[in-house]
Amino acid sequence: TYALQIASPTVGGKLLWARFVATGSIVSVTAWFLFVLQYGGYQEYLNRRRIALLASFSVVTVALAFTNHWVHAIWQSPDTIAYAGWPLLATVKGPWFWVPLAAGYLFTFGSLVVSLDMFVRSDAVHRGQAMTLLVAALVPLLGNAVFYTTARAQLPIDVTPILFTGTGAVVV
Repeated sequence: TYALQIASPTVGGKLLWARFVATGSIVSVTAWFLFVLQYGGYQEYLNRRRIALLASFSVVTVALAFTNHWVHAIWQSPDTIAYAGWPLLATVKGPWFWVPLAAGYLFTFGSLVVSLDMFVRSDAVHRGQAMTLLVAALVPLLGNAVFYTTARAQLPIDVTPILFTGTGAVVV
């Protein structure tokens, strides 16, 4: 969906696809965290109440993304900037934009801690699986951190969806 956002010629079209990108981002990072907790042997932390809390956070974020044209909680002042002939979406980040971003980092760091613990306590056979989980979380995290800490002129396209897709394919 990120490719469709980039390819869309209008601000409205880019915002439409940005809603789907936001949905995929928060749902995938939450699901990844839950998967790593389960796979890493931390089932005691996965009760219905906690899973419902995490799911409700994702639902609120998706609802705000799809009603953003009214509430402007995630994106404000949408426009485009040209990069190599492509009009890219440029926005002022709304107050809720930072909440799922911070939660995504928290969930990813949590999955890294669990994966590292799994690596340390595993036998040689299962260390490879733990290392795969570590790399699968670390690579997109680093790509996202570079995107948000680099000037937009130097890195105008968020490589996180590409990296997440690639590492997801490795895990599967």
